[in-house]
Amino acid sequence: MGIWKLEPVDPTPEYWARSPWYKGRVIVRAPDEREARRMAMLKLNQYLDVLSSYQSVHLPPWEDPGLVRCTRIYDSGFDENGSTMVLEPSEDE
Repeated sequence: MGIWKLEPVDPTPEYWARSPWYKGRVIVRAPDEREARRMAMLKLNQYLDVLSSYQSVHLPPWEDPGLVRCTRIYDSGFDENGSTMVLEPSEDE
């Protein structure tokens, strides 16, 4: 497992309406970047927007590399051993 830091590149675009309550840094323990993004999306996105008139689906911001930078960190202070999960924000935040 690795520890991954996901940070919004720009938290102001309309895409962030799909993650309305949190637009900050996310720390995830996951085997790879893809799973780190998926875990952030599952915890932080309320829904996907579907524009019925065009049938186009917008990606959740946490899975979009243009909106969220995802980097492996080695000095996080978090244990790399354990299950895949969002470490920050905690349930209290």
